[in-house]
Amino acid sequence: MDPEIIALGQTLFEANWPNYTAVAADGRRWLAQQPGVAFDVIAIDAYRPPYIPFHLTTVEFFALVNEHLTENGVVAVNVGRTDTNYALVEAVAATLQQVFPSVFVIDEPGPPAMLANSLVVATRQPTTLAKVHRNIAMLPDGLPAEFTAFVQDAAPRIRPVAAQPDAPIFTDDRSQVEQVVHSLIMDFMLGGAD
Repeated sequence: MDPEIIALGQTLFEANWPNYTAVAADGRRWLAQQPGVAFDVIAIDAYRPPYIPFHLTTVEFFALVNEHLTENGVVAVNVGRTDTNYALVEAVAATLQQVFPSVFVIDEPGPPAMLANSLVVATRQPTTLAKVHRNIAMLPDGLPAEFTAFVQDAAPRIRPVAAQPDAPIFTDDRSQVEQVVHSLIMDFMLGGAD
């Protein structure tokens, strides 16, 4: 929610594309105030353990996101984890599965014994891993080279999310996000011990 971060993105990463909307506001409130507006991609990078805005992790929030996606739209959520503790990734993925037909995870490599990230991606239309790989192979020319390189590098790490019967489902009425984050913090502090 810091306009200076948006300004840095524009300055350092040339984030000035005509089809890019960066907003310094609470994501849920802002989306709720945009009736009829739809996006191809909604990227959520508001999670930074231990401070996660629980209202951006719930079924109700992801239903709002779904309403603001185009027919073939996707939502991408950056979620923190440790080398061994994927509980938050699994919970966010399980929560997304309550709203979206297909959910995938891309585990980003991180330094050993440090916090790392996974990108959880949900599609508005049902899809398969094979179709995802076909689409990556057909990326059009003219995309930023950094984006194309990132996608091609990440392709082997994309995995579909299976049903997570033990993962909590976050809702506005019941969000155990703090308990999940506490386990992540303890795992990190104890060096990966369960």
